[in-house]
Amino acid sequence: MKKIGFFNSKGGCGKTTSLFHIAGVLADNGMKVLAVDLDKQGDTTNALLSEDESEYSDNGKNVLDFFRGDAAFEDVVKKNYTKKIGCRKPTYVGIDVLPYSPKLENQRLLKEIELSDKMDDFNEYDFVLIDCPPSNRAIEKIVLEQLADGILVPMSSDLDSIRGYGALVDKVDQAREKNVNLNILGIYMSMYDGRVGTQRELLSLMRSSFDTFIDVQIPHSAAIVDSKLAGRPISFYKKTNVKDTMEQLTQEIINRL
Repeated sequence: MKKIGFFNSKGGCGKTTSLFHIAGVLADNGMKVLAVDLDKQGDTTNALLSEDESEYSDNGKNVLDFFRGDAAFEDVVKKNYTKKIGCRKPTYVGIDVLPYSPKLENQRLLKEIELSDKMDDFNEYDFVLIDCPPSNRAIEKIVLEQLADGILVPMSSDLDSIRGYGALVDKVDQAREKNVNLNILGIYMSMYDGRVGTQRELLSLMRSSFDTFIDVQIPHSAAIVDSKLAGRPISFYKKTNVKDTMEQLTQEIINRL
């Protein structure tokens, strides 16, 4: 079981989109996946639990209740249902979700959370994918020191999105004092458009600057966005170049574990 956090201090870099589609690739290859939504916006929750079959309600128990010991895992976790090719109704494909809480910005509620006694609930999964908010020190501390084995850093195609990378490296180094197995699995570009000269220049810069760079670019594609809005990861569509790219990215991540 591997626990992977999706991090970037800047919003709009493709963290949720990456998690959504990578979860789909893993599930389509027979893996059991848990998505942990720690962003108060709840985009991962809303994307993966959009089908009625999920029986999800934002008035129910959530990830914060589980973390604080106010609810058992089985009372919080929800199943994702996806329309597979050839199926008329959404079916369960092996993705579960710990839904977000709108109170995740409340630093007081996040203090003194201890997850060591809750890790056994994750043992049935091959992968735990964690959607992290752009800026929340308490959640960063929990994820880096207690929860994640590896960190993935999606970058949008602008310089602002990479300026916080050095600070993240420092945070990971510091967190290793308590979480010795923690490492940065890779940094990669999302929403990439190779027709734009500045984006090609940024890609070249990242290739030469980061030894953890994953040289697979998620394209700026309507299919990536539309499939997320439909609650159906790209891996459950017919074969396309975009689907191939997400599979390549996922395989490279697995190779680095």
